[in-house]
Amino acid sequence: MRSEPEGRCGSVSTARPPAAVTTAAISALALKPIVFTAASAGPTVITPATKNRKGTLITYQLSAAATVTFTVERAALGRVTLVAGHRRCAAPTHRNANAAHCTRLVAVGSFTQAGAAGPNSVRFSGRIAGRKLPTGAYTLVATPTRGQPAKARLKIKH
Repeated sequence: MRSEPEGRCGSVSTARPPAAVTTAAISALALKPIVFTAASAGPTVITPATKNRKGTLITYQLSAAATVTFTVERAALGRVTLVAGHRRCAAPTHRNANAAHCTRLVAVGSFTQAGAAGPNSVRFSGRIAGRKLPTGAYTLVATPTRGQPAKARLKIKH
């Protein structure tokens, strides 16, 4: 029979316990003003040092630090179709031309910001991917990493 050296009893595990995955909840998403003119030139996010009055101020609160992805969506015409036995709103095609109408949301573009726990803000210029958003109504969807999205409406005026 084999004996263990003194001070050691069997095998010792050096594995670390799994890190707790924190989910960031977003709340109090607000835009001020809701109706605004998009900047004719410049970046998507305007720095506070810029004296540009175009765009809107997005404010929100996070329960934990997270990267927030802001997606701008617009309403588009769609057709009700059946996919695997479920109804959904799909893009109009020749094949579904006689189907019932519906409204679907189409992503125009997105941008991200690193947010800290607590209140955060960012100024959105009304430009996505180097282009000015056309006049119309949009939905801003803010989604923190590992969290649920929050939505707010906005309008771009001429």
